[in-house]
Amino acid sequence: MDGREAIQIGVVAADNKIQKIKTFSKAIRLSDPNLFNEKTEIVTHTPVTN
Repeated sequence: MDGREAIQIGVVAADNKIQKIKTFSKAIRLSDPNLFNEKTEIVTHTPVTN
């Protein structure tokens, strides 16, 4: 995994009063930088240039 940028994924589940119920977080690395596109940029909030 050397040379690949880490991407952090996080999810928070909340009840109807916006109280945290569960969380999930995982750091991953993109296997092929060519798969990173504008739609991925929107989800990850990371520019394609990174």
